[in-house]
Amino acid sequence: MKLNTSINKDKYVSFFFTLLAGLLGGNLFSLLSLPLPWILGPLFLTVILTMTVKEAYSPNKCTLVGYFILGISMGLYFVPEMGAIILERLEFVIVMTVVVFLISVLNGVIYKNIFKLDWVTAIFGSIPGGTAQMIDIGKELGGKPEIIAIQQFIRLVLVVMIIPSILIISSKPAYPVIEKIDTVDVNLTGLLILFVLGCLGVIIGKFMKIPLHFLTGPLIVVSIFSLAGVSLGEVPPILLHIAQLFIGVNIGTNFKKKEMVEYRKYLLVGLLAGITLTGMSFIAAFLLYMWSGIDYATAVLCMAPGGVAEMSLTAVVIGANVPMVAAFQVFRMLVFISIVPKLIVLITNKIRIKSKALEQ
Repeated sequence: MKLNTSINKDKYVSFFFTLLAGLLGGNLFSLLSLPLPWILGPLFLTVILTMTVKEAYSPNKCTLVGYFILGISMGLYFVPEMGAIILERLEFVIVMTVVVFLISVLNGVIYKNIFKLDWVTAIFGSIPGGTAQMIDIGKELGGKPEIIAIQQFIRLVLVVMIIPSILIISSKPAYPVIEKIDTVDVNLTGLLILFVLGCLGVIIGKFMKIPLHFLTGPLIVVSIFSLAGVSLGEVPPILLHIAQLFIGVNIGTNFKKKEMVEYRKYLLVGLLAGITLTGMSFIAAFLLYMWSGIDYATAVLCMAPGGVAEMSLTAVVIGANVPMVAAFQVFRMLVFISIVPKLIVLITNKIRIKSKALEQ
């Protein structure tokens, strides 16, 4: 009993220091006018805390709260006009999802051969289909979860650092930064309605086993009402900062000191694989831009191998087409989590059979 109390107390202390580091990081990055300050700031300070003073800790519930707030916030951008634009370009969403899958597999194959990784570890370390999901599925299929985690998290950090920085410096908003003409001022009633719709989304998402249902459930339900022209409330900036803080801290807590030291030779794999996949995504974005007529900044965020929350937030910051980015990222995540694992198993089994046949 005393042992459990001691463990819980240690977790509370770690959480306190982690939140302190996150708040300091968010304010510092805001002061320096760096991109996505309330994600990147907490992320970096959390990693520094883990490596120097004490291992960072954040309860999973905090991350879920962050996803929930972002889900209802992103759903508000799906105004009727944007819904029509997405429907017109649905074929691009499908085709470019296949393109992202192919370049991810190509990237994985390159680093499998260079660093002598097994197929499952190489491919699932490279596929941007929801970081936690790719680690879990890769482990289930016989991959090395620690190496997959290093590749996934380093790529995510790189994407969140590089892409917003480049786009913020080089882009002019293609859309108004807030394009929700019919929304009302922030009020408790409107916010309560949003939270009720968000909770409904979480329940539906859980029942339907939708990945990241705390994010995608509220996003889908709120977007349906918004697309129908229903006037909904606003999410106050302070809540968005809290959501980003929790998400940034969560990414940072995945960098464990012991694992980073033990698997340090794979840090280079993650770094190089992240850089090349990001480079490939810029090329794919250019093809999407030329083919579809979507502005280049939006195309980059649609094709970026980052997360739904991070890329959608970047779209808000730079004035890109938020619903288009969310549509691409959510559709890709659903496909990569539901279909791709089965496809990878099929491909790797065929490769193993051929390899055994050649050995004989």
